Amino acid sequence: MLLHRVEADAEVVGYFFAFVSFPDQLQDFPFAVGKGVPGSLEGSGHFRGQVALDHHIRDARTEYLSVAADLCLNAKLRRVLQGEGLDPEVVKPLLEEARLAGATLDATALGLLLAANMQSLAEQLLDQPDDLSRLERLNKAAQLVQTLPFKVNLWKTQNICYKILHAHCPNLSEKASFGDQNAKDWLRHYTVLADNFLLRVPLCTVNGHPANG
Repeated sequence: MLLHRVEADAEVVGYFFAFVSFPDQLQDFPFAVGKGVPGSLEGSGHFRGQVALDHHIRDARTEYLSVAADLCLNAKLRRVLQGEGLDPEVVKPLLEEARLAGATLDATALGLLLAANMQSLAEQLLDQPDDLSRLERLNKAAQLVQTLPFKVNLWKTQNICYKILHAHCPNLSEKASFGDQNAKDWLRHYTVLADNFLLRVPLCTVNGHPANG
């Protein structure tokens, strides 16, 4: 009797791990949920029957699929937040997908990745302050942060943006006051940057009026 139970245990454990590991191939196994148990288990008295076994297998598969969904969605978000785009219109659908799936986001890791990416972008802009594409990307990234369901520490990026504004806005302001349209346009872009990072634009006025006025 003991040997019979050990053999039965081994058989069920084997099927159990097969179901959890290969849920898409469920129909290929010799017995499946709702189709009865192996003959060696019938009348053994060691298990609570097919209903209990089905319940455990379904719970295991549900947990397995939930963990897989979490890993998949977090991986997608990591790729996007580490990339160059940082476009809210790309991230929003992924966040909605995660919400609908009830996925658990790795907020700490995602926040650190985004903060590092934005810091790098700000440092590039500091080196090349006339690169409009980088400035627009940084502004988009700042707008993205406002839509996220987790916090992102941006104090390093904010400090870099402060340096950029103070290094270039006064000179642009002076040029703009003499009617330089290009300088006026740049001041408007920098004003958006200042707003996004809760900073003040230093001496950026055009003929006594705000540059974005």
